[in-house]
Amino acid sequence: QVVEWAAKVLLSEREQWQQQQSAIWGKKVEISEKGGTQRDILLINAGQRELYFPLVYLEPWQGNQQMFAFDIQTNTNNTQLLQQVANSGKVALSAPIKLAQLSHHPSASVLYVPVYHPQATAKTWQSVQGFVGLVLKHELLLSQMHQQAVGKSYHIWVKDKATGQTLYGQEPSASTLKKVTDMGMYYRSYLNIGQREWLIDIW
Repeated sequence: QVVEWAAKVLLSEREQWQQQQSAIWGKKVEISEKGGTQRDILLINAGQRELYFPLVYLEPWQGNQQMFAFDIQTNTNNTQLLQQVANSGKVALSAPIKLAQLSHHPSASVLYVPVYHPQATAKTWQSVQGFVGLVLKHELLLSQMHQQAVGKSYHIWVKDKATGQTLYGQEPSASTLKKVTDMGMYYRSYLNIGQREWLIDIW
């Protein structure tokens, strides 16, 4: 898993911020966003918008360094989610995304925590300074849950309720589903995490 920090950069501050980061790192740094396709994700120079939330800290650094200066708003549906997090002050989990930093682009979700200006009198989009993110790789997280909490002798299928996207395992065939259901051995549970719901089927 990865811990990250994304700091707010206004459009009026972008050029100066990029110059400062370029001087620190000794190479050209530009705020980036996702381009390409879901299969072949590319990082490209970010388009012009009112503000950005580029990643400035990633731990571990090794294997994730290419995501430095990536604007987290450009992940799927993230702008709306980040606004919701900033205005509520509550932790929230993102929709499933594809990780650009790994060649096989595994799926993950990011748990976001807002951080506000020290003198802020209210929790708002305007007063937020940035977001701490915890990247949860689905295969790694759910395989551990499968082994330690459920047991490898059982089959497990986990999907995101809102998108219907499979996060782990695979859907049982129609014949298998009928068989285990008739035997009373098919169970459905729910996992609520960061205001998001995952469906967990076990048989």
